[in-house]
Amino acid sequence: MANNNTNSSVQHLIPIFKGEKYHLWNLKMKAMFKSRELWDLVENGYDEPNSAPTQPSQQSTIMGESQEKHKGFVPHPISTR
Repeated sequence: MANNNTNSSVQHLIPIFKGEKYHLWNLKMKAMFKSRELWDLVENGYDEPNSAPTQPSQQSTIMGESQEKHKGFVPHPISTR
């Protein structure tokens, strides 16, 4: 139950573009992504690793690290309204 509350409060913090004041929305989005160390993905994209982990335990460790690092981040579609 606590996780839903966390996700709900994070969604309220994500700036939604409503078609006005793009320059302010842009600054807020950039600040949010940089604070979560995700801005590099926005600028450079994501490259799929060439090979999958050989051990199933390696894969779960990698996913666990990624989930912990970005805990509470909920992507929200950009609205043009």
